[in-house]
Amino acid sequence: MNCVNLWQERMNLLVLSSGIMTKYMRLALLLLFPLSLAIAMGCDRKKGAEAELLAFDSAHLEQYIPLRTDTDRPALQVIIKYVYPSEDKVLTEIFNGLLFGDSLMDAPSPVDAMEGFVRVLGEDYRSNNAEASLQGLPADLLDYVYKIENTIAYCDTGMVATRINIYTYEGGAHPENTVRFANVLRSSGKVLEERDIFKGDYTERLSALIVEQLVRDFGKSSPSELDAIGFFNAEEIQPNGNFMADDKGLTYCFNEYQIAAYARGAVYVRLGYDVLAPLLRDDSPLKRYIP
Repeated sequence: MNCVNLWQERMNLLVLSSGIMTKYMRLALLLLFPLSLAIAMGCDRKKGAEAELLAFDSAHLEQYIPLRTDTDRPALQVIIKYVYPSEDKVLTEIFNGLLFGDSLMDAPSPVDAMEGFVRVLGEDYRSNNAEASLQGLPADLLDYVYKIENTIAYCDTGMVATRINIYTYEGGAHPENTVRFANVLRSSGKVLEERDIFKGDYTERLSALIVEQLVRDFGKSSPSELDAIGFFNAEEIQPNGNFMADDKGLTYCFNEYQIAAYARGAVYVRLGYDVLAPLLRDDSPLKRYIP
């Protein structure tokens, strides 16, 4: 039995960040707050016939890390909202790694994982901006914010997908938005990659499907017409591994500047299993969704 869209997408969080934060965009800090959601659903981890409950907890933190100890400005502001499986140790570790990095996957708790990143972020922010601070630059040029939020995009008895939204700002002309998807098999904790899903020669054919869908979505008649509205060499667009899987198909996300100008923002391409079926491996975990 499928469990569709456990949590609705909330308003995109506004995030700013330094060049350091771009490098550490997987890092996050959080403080537990009293919000939990238990989702009753049938689940088997291939270890028994009895169903399990998949429960999610939510944690939140907002913290300022001053550049210098003698003044509050400039500072790095970190804002995190984190949704994680609360009663499944394997999945919790996977989620910790997806948001905060592999080194903190096995932290005692999500809060411990965040606190470890707080230390790293603070040290890097201070060491990399100390010289600039001594040069007397205006504080607002060194004020940075990093914000991250994940939601549960899809979940059923076999798979859980999470969407990670990151918004960073480095004091430049405009901020940067990044969306990352991850699809985790509940039986093993494996994060799905394209090579786990598609046959070995999938790239060219999947690229063609993506381009064809983009042409339809934007009401054009050819890939060259996409170039006229801000796309970069639309005929050469290829799958980027950033996809969300559910029981109906895949949704690819191409972030800012990947295939189109910044002004167009993230571009999403939805492909149903009706067109993807010929590309799926015989042992693809997504075969179960094909009628």
